[in-house]
Amino acid sequence: MLIESGELDYERMASICNRKYKLIQNSSEINDQEVYTDLNSPNKLFYMNLTATSFSKQAYDPRKDFSMVTMKRFEKPSINYVKKRSSTTNKELNSPATKLHHYSIGVLRYAPLNQIDFELIYKLPSILIRISHLYYIEQLRKLLADNIQSYSV
Repeated sequence: MLIESGELDYERMASICNRKYKLIQNSSEINDQEVYTDLNSPNKLFYMNLTATSFSKQAYDPRKDFSMVTMKRFEKPSINYVKKRSSTTNKELNSPATKLHHYSIGVLRYAPLNQIDFELIYKLPSILIRISHLYYIEQLRKLLADNIQSYSV
């Protein structure tokens, strides 16, 4: 959310605010980096797009044809600094634990943040806690160094 000079990226912040819960108008707006919600869903679940062509569907209504997009639930990003997160594989997509949802483009809207911003926000508390722990450890180290009498022989 910062630009190269270290200042806040006001344009990006404004675009996030302006598009919050904006309805999706056509399929060209759907991409893999965004997070979406269902307009009719009362329980505020977030979904991400799956671009795998084997999952695409076409819905038919006597009045018009419209394409459906395939989504899966967006899970909170995992915070594990030791093990690198692997990308989604076809095996994971076909597992019974991953439930796919098909939505018409007219019922989707943008979630407040995209996937990268969600990941940054979920990492922030963890980083702040680690920094505060390092601060307390440094205070303890100074306290011990000042109060321990070392005897030289």
